[in-house]
Amino acid sequence: MQNTHNKHFKRNKNSWLGSASLHIITNYFCPLKWALTVIAMNLLRSLLYEFQYSKYVRQAPFYLMRHFGVRSHYKPESVDFVLGKYSFSARFRPIAYAIFCKPEDYQTASQPYLPHPSREFIIDKISSRYFKNGESITLYTLMKRSMFKSCAGGETGPSASEEYWSLMSKFDDKSS
Repeated sequence: MQNTHNKHFKRNKNSWLGSASLHIITNYFCPLKWALTVIAMNLLRSLLYEFQYSKYVRQAPFYLMRHFGVRSHYKPESVDFVLGKYSFSARFRPIAYAIFCKPEDYQTASQPYLPHPSREFIIDKISSRYFKNGESITLYTLMKRSMFKSCAGGETGPSASEEYWSLMSKFDDKSS
């Protein structure tokens, strides 16, 4: 007969809510919470990819040219060296492989990073976002979109700008 006087007051904190709608929201919130979490995670993932595309298009060509000179394609080892040295996220390396490596090198180099977008998807995304007039993606066109020509971003001061223009002068044919 212990605690028989409190038998009717044993309720959880949600059962004292006054309306049925509040009761439904509080007791069935978990599925809604998980659905909103999945939507938010997909949104954040797409935003993160957008930031990474920008970083790879606007910074990586400068660093690759700084260390390996002007080339039409780079080896995956060269790309890995630059991405590691300048603290690019390893998770998004397939973006760099798609931009800077040969298609057959992309397949082998990006294998450890599955799942990732296809090379065609990455190239189409970059073309539609950064190359409006049907320009092809080359090292020269990527360097024209570099953030270092105006000294904004990761490296500041006259050295980054001067180095940018000295690297741009290495292009013999402006369409290469």
